[in-house]
Amino acid sequence: MKHKIIILLSLLAFAVAGCQKADPVISIQEELIVESAGETVNVPVQCTADTRAVITYDTPVTQSDWILLLPRILYKDGVLTLFVSEYDAVLSDRTATLTLTSGETTATMRIIQKAKDGISISRKFFNAPDGGGPLTVTVGANTDWTATVTKGAEWVSISQGSGSQGESPMAVSVKPLSGIGEFDMRVAVVQVSTGAKTEELRIYQGFGTIIGGLRWADRNVGAFGQFSASPDDVGCMYQFDNATAWPGTGDGAPSGYQGGWTDCGHSSWEAEKDPSPEGWRLPTMEEFEALCGWDVGEQKYIWLDPSLSGFSVPGAVVGLSRADLEGATSTDLKGGIFIPQSGHRVGGSGSGELIDKERAAVQTNTTPNENWDRYVYCLGADNWGKSWGDWEIKACVRSAFPIRCVAPIPE
Repeated sequence: MKHKIIILLSLLAFAVAGCQKADPVISIQEELIVESAGETVNVPVQCTADTRAVITYDTPVTQSDWILLLPRILYKDGVLTLFVSEYDAVLSDRTATLTLTSGETTATMRIIQKAKDGISISRKFFNAPDGGGPLTVTVGANTDWTATVTKGAEWVSISQGSGSQGESPMAVSVKPLSGIGEFDMRVAVVQVSTGAKTEELRIYQGFGTIIGGLRWADRNVGAFGQFSASPDDVGCMYQFDNATAWPGTGDGAPSGYQGGWTDCGHSSWEAEKDPSPEGWRLPTMEEFEALCGWDVGEQKYIWLDPSLSGFSVPGAVVGLSRADLEGATSTDLKGGIFIPQSGHRVGGSGSGELIDKERAAVQTNTTPNENWDRYVYCLGADNWGKSWGDWEIKACVRSAFPIRCVAPIPE
C-alpha cells in the first residue's frame, strides 16, 4: 500500500507540472541604428506568446514621438514596423528603447538615431537695418568649420569665422546701407562649411523685409506705380481692379468716387490696373493670413501708439509672434513691418466717405466665389486679427483700401 501511495503522488506531481505553462520566450535584436535622414525599418520578433510593444524616449519632451510604431500587439511571431522621422541635429544622437512584454517576461531593443553629419546655423537669413551693425550666429558642428563671405564682401565682413566641434559663435559685421536705389535691396551670402557640408546665411539690406519667403514692402502704395513717402504715410486707397488712386486721408467723399454694389467682372486684378510699383504685386489673402496670424491667441502683430513707437500715427507691427515683436519701435521693428492706421472708403452703401479710421486696413488680390467682393485684412488696438464687427473678411469691390505689396526675394 505504501508503494502505491508513493507512485500515485509521483504521478500527481507529474500531471500538475505538465499543466503549468512555461514562461514566454521573446527574441529580438538588441540594437537598431538609424541614420539622420530617417527611414522605415521592419524588425522581426519571435515569441512563444502574445506580446505588447511600447517605445520610451531618452531625449527631452521636445524630441519625443519621433518614431511611429505599428502594430503595438503581436500574436506570437511577427514583424514590427518603425517609421523613424528625420533628425536635424548635428551635435548628439538621440535614443529610445523598444520594450516587448508578455506576462512577466520582457525584452528590449535600443534605438539610436545618428546625428546629422555636418553643420547647423541658428539662422538662415537676416534683415539687416539700414544703419548696419553686428550679428552673431550660433554654429553647431561635429567637426571644424570655417565661414566665408561669397557674395557682398564689400559690405559684410566676418570677425570670428571659424570653430571646432560643438557650438560656437560666428561674428558678422554689416556696413550701413549705401550705393543702391531708394527702393532696392542688396544681398550678401555667408557660407559656413566643414568641407563636406555647407550651410548658407543670407543677409538682406535695403527696401523691404523678408518674412515667410516673401519680400514685403516697408510702406503702402501711394500714387499709381509708386510707394508712399514713408512707412507711417497711409498712401492712397484703391477700389478693386481699379487704377484710380483715391486720397488716403480726409473726410467726405472724393469728387468722382463711384460707390454701390457691382460685379466688376474679374476675380483678380488685371495687370495694367495693378497700382503696385514695377516688380511688385498685391498679396493673396493666404499670404496676409500667414503674415498677420488668424486665430485668437495666434495673431502675429502688436498695436503701437505714437507716444511709444516713434511713428507719427498709430498702427500695427506685423510678421512675427507677439513675444518676438515686443518692444518694437520705428527704429527697430524686430524683423516686422509697420502698417499705419487708415480705415477705408465705403463703397457698397455710400460714396467714398472715410470710415473705420481706427484700424490699419489692407486689401488683397483674392475674391470669394463672386466678383462683387474681395478679401481684406484689418488690424486694430483691440488685438483682434480678422476684421471688424461681425463681418466676414471681405468688402465690396467699390470700397477703397490701402495696398501693401510683395515681391520675390532677390537672389
